[in-house]
Parts: sequence; C-alpha cells; structure tokens
Amino acid sequence: MGYRLPERLEVNLHEIQFMKKVRLHGNPMIAFNITYNANVLLPSGIALGRGVSTGFGWQAPAG
Repeated sequence: MGYRLPERLEVNLHEIQFMKKVRLHGNPMIAFNITYNANVLLPSGIALGRGVSTGFGWQAPAG
C-alpha cells in the first residue's frame, strides 16, 4: 500500500459512548463508539479490528 506509520504512534481517547453487549461469531463481546485523535491520517470508512467483516470497526471523521 505504500503507507508508513509514524515512528511513534500516539492516540488520545476522548469519549466512549453507546456500549452494548453483542455476539460476534458466537462469542459475547461489547460494542461501543469512541471519539479519539491520533497522529496518523486514516481514510474515511476504513475498518480496523476483529469484526470488520460483520460491520464493526469502521472509522469516520468527527464533525
């Protein structure tokens, strides 16, 4: 992809909202929305994490 992370990745968590219990592949988990900022620019709509194939983990710009 030609993308490089910064030498030191910094993330600040601002808020956690809408926590609820869900099942992912039959396993109990907790889903939530977070507001954060980081020293990396991710494309809008990129998905990160374990549940991306089922709609979890997508990113959106604040605003």
